[in-house]
Amino acid sequence: MTILITLLAVLAAVLHFVFFYMESLAFQNPAVWKRFGVKTQEEAEIARPWALNLGFYNLFLGLGVLAGALVIGLGLAFAQPAMITTGTTLLIFGLSFMLAASIVLLVKNRRMLVGALIQGLLPLAALLLILVQWISG
Repeated sequence: MTILITLLAVLAAVLHFVFFYMESLAFQNPAVWKRFGVKTQEEAEIARPWALNLGFYNLFLGLGVLAGALVIGLGLAFAQPAMITTGTTLLIFGLSFMLAASIVLLVKNRRMLVGALIQGLLPLAALLLILVQWISG
């Protein structure tokens, strides 16, 4: 189950890297800013600094989760339970923030349901599997 959890976490991290790209590197493209509900070029120029900041937030979350997955992988490869525990702790931390951000998105604007689901389902699935693994011992 640890491998499945790690795979879900890595997919969540990759998704957050895509968010980083869209928000921080490609936001000047109208096709990108329109995906975020921005309607005009003028609005896009106003939102661009916020999108840049948000993109880096997503990058750092993804890097934290990816670091946890890497530590778990090393722990599995070298049979080091302490590394697996440390990596799982990093996953719980990063995935919890990813999930919380998706909940905030949904609570703030119910029309963002699809975006909230895209952002939150992978972290939720991984966190639930961590919980199941913890309960089952």
